[in-house]
Amino acid sequence: MSYLTRSLMVAMLACNAAIAVAAPKPAPRLEFTPPAGVEIKTITVIAPPDPAYFDVKRFDEMKYAMSGLIGRTLASIEKDDMKKVVAALTSSGEKFRAGLAERIAERLRTAGYTVTIDPGDWKSTDGNLSLALAQVQSPSDAVMLVTPTTMGFINPGGPFSTFIPSVLARVEMVGPDRTQTIYRGFHAAGWIPQVPGLVSVKKIKGWTGTPPTITYKEVGDILKDLPGAVKLLYSAEDAIAYGVEADLRK
Repeated sequence: MSYLTRSLMVAMLACNAAIAVAAPKPAPRLEFTPPAGVEIKTITVIAPPDPAYFDVKRFDEMKYAMSGLIGRTLASIEKDDMKKVVAALTSSGEKFRAGLAERIAERLRTAGYTVTIDPGDWKSTDGNLSLALAQVQSPSDAVMLVTPTTMGFINPGGPFSTFIPSVLARVEMVGPDRTQTIYRGFHAAGWIPQVPGLVSVKKIKGWTGTPPTITYKEVGDILKDLPGAVKLLYSAEDAIAYGVEADLRK
């Protein structure tokens, strides 16, 4: 085996490892299971706080790795553009995280539930936000916590890969006692977490996903179409809301 062949194989394995690390592995999915003898009619949805943290990333560096100085220059330009996209989305004033909760609430109302939205008593520890569902004060039959895990534009890597408008969220709901989890779902719109292999990839068990309809070839294309990019993120949120509705439909 030549040195070049060995180097390419190592690079492929490293690329696969990078994708594997980037794909979050959720706790077991839990189908909607109300407590015995209890009918869930009212739900309080806890909205995650804004501003959102945005992900604009490429999961491999292979596109520019073999191009020497030119490749390093292009990679530097791309990283600068990534920062510009994050800055533009952050300063846009859009309420992406609260918007996700509102979209889910609207779909649940369509499914027949009475739904209220609560901003939640979020606690910040070392920059990490948390909320104790057991301490939520609400007259509703159930309390739902919406936690976006990814929001932005993801390039999973590969020779023909593009930047995919993506929203991933964990949605968990507890019943009247506020301790028993009666639903846990993992929803992805756009980029769908996958387990890579040398031959093929497969979706990580537990995630439900809606594939993208529009993607961007380069990060710079997102900057040129920022209003359209914002709409695509909201469309991804709509897809997640429909997924939650389907899980909880009576």
